[in-house]
Amino acid sequence: MILADEPVASLDPVIGRGIIKLLKEISERDGITVVANLHQVKMVRQFADRVIGLHNGRIVFDGSPSRLDDAALHRIYYGVANENDLNGNKDQHLAVAYP
Repeated sequence: MILADEPVASLDPVIGRGIIKLLKEISERDGITVVANLHQVKMVRQFADRVIGLHNGRIVFDGSPSRLDDAALHRIYYGVANENDLNGNKDQHLAVAYP
């Protein structure tokens, strides 16, 4: 298992994309699970096989990237279903898993 804590957080988009592609290739080639904490939703949607979204330490989303819609993102980033219910709490994490 590879644990990658925000592996592209301080990288420019081109290098970051290359790092995520490399992690995905390693996962597929060697059968190694990669768990990465990312905040780049576009990369998550493109490369992840599974998304686990946490808010305040609790799982609020667990599914495929195709199910990661606006309502799911609001639950992850704000702890609520939509922006009309925002409570100002922004402690969040978006984890991705490659099998």
